Amino acid sequence: KEGTKAVIFNADTGAERDVILEELNEVIEQVRPSAEVFYTRACAFLHGHVLGDGTDWDGEAPLKYPDNVSEVIKRCKKSLYDW
Repeated sequence: KEGTKAVIFNADTGAERDVILEELNEVIEQVRPSAEVFYTRACAFLHGHVLGDGTDWDGEAPLKYPDNVSEVIKRCKKSLYDW
C-alpha cells in the first residue's frame, strides 16, 4: 500500500542518528526507491510552537514564540492525561 508510514527510532547522539539514517536509506533503495527517509525530533511535536524549527535546536534553545507557551502547556497536559 502507498501512503505515509512512520517508524520511530531513538538515537542518543547525532552519530547514532546518522548511522540509522544511512542504514534506512540502504534498505529503502532496495525496497521502495521512491520513498523518502527523514528524521525529526519527537519533542518538536509539543515544543516546536515555542522553540521554532527543531533542526535549529542545539543544547538549549531560546523561546522564539513565548506567546504560545500556555497553548503548548495545554497540549502537553492533553497528551499526558487525555489519551
